[in-house]
Amino acid sequence: MSTKAITWDKSRPASARSPTFRYLLADNPTLTVVGVLVTLPPNASVAPHCHGTASVIGYVMEGSVLNGMNDSEAVVHKVGESWYEAPGCFHRINDNASQTEKAVFHATFVIRTEILEKEGMEVLVQFEPEYLEGAMEQMQ
Repeated sequence: MSTKAITWDKSRPASARSPTFRYLLADNPTLTVVGVLVTLPPNASVAPHCHGTASVIGYVMEGSVLNGMNDSEAVVHKVGESWYEAPGCFHRINDNASQTEKAVFHATFVIRTEILEKEGMEVLVQFEPEYLEGAMEQMQ
């Protein structure tokens, strides 16, 4: 867990996530690639989370996204910019950087096929236990 500040508050708007694709890698079927489109309304914030054993690449398509990983300083990613999250990375801040404009990014996950098949799509976003209840409330 990080020693840096967490900005999430369940009273802020939640993100909306839509799967875009899911493919087995032809040259390595032990791995699956999954795409998810994430929309952050103005002032939205995602609860602290990790992605388990998945590697993740985020790409900003609209607006700007404030990200804080592990103990690194938070960074604003703008349209056309990307970031990488290694397996086990603690994503402590994942916010829309704007209070007035929406932000949209595409997340591409690479995960072991057997884990995805066994645990389902929920394995891709694992909320930290102390934030799980609030995250579920926020998304309703």
